[in-house]
Amino acid sequence: MPGPGGKPILGIETEYALLLTHEAGGAIPAPRELVQALLLKLSERHETASAACPKMGIFMESGGLVHGEAGNLDTGAELLEMCTPECSTAREVVAQQRRQEHRVRELLAETRETILPGSHVARASLLKCSIDSAGNTFSTHENYLVHDRLSLVRRA
Repeated sequence: MPGPGGKPILGIETEYALLLTHEAGGAIPAPRELVQALLLKLSERHETASAACPKMGIFMESGGLVHGEAGNLDTGAELLEMCTPECSTAREVVAQQRRQEHRVRELLAETRETILPGSHVARASLLKCSIDSAGNTFSTHENYLVHDRLSLVRRA
């Protein structure tokens, strides 16, 4: 759908669960620690800018946002949310999302090593689905910037 100037502007925001499993029964850090460590790794490896919002996030050089998203308040679950930059085609949105996911997956092993140094039995995973084993839900949101002609008519 066209935005101002006739060009479409669209994007998606996707919430991911970050799972850290430790087969030896050792202490597992809180999901928030994993999110913070991952954001730090992304900032060390890529051009980023801090997001001026309470969600502890960073903007990537593409214009996409990666930040922590509070999950279920009862369990304290923390989600990772990745937002694509503004795009003009659906194909571009998918390419941007895949690029973000690839960067995060690349750094998960290093992030795990930062949190649990010397542990070869811990595994960090990025989960993209709608519900986790604890019953916490997360999703994808589509965003469109459109010119709303009806609102102009209603104002008159």
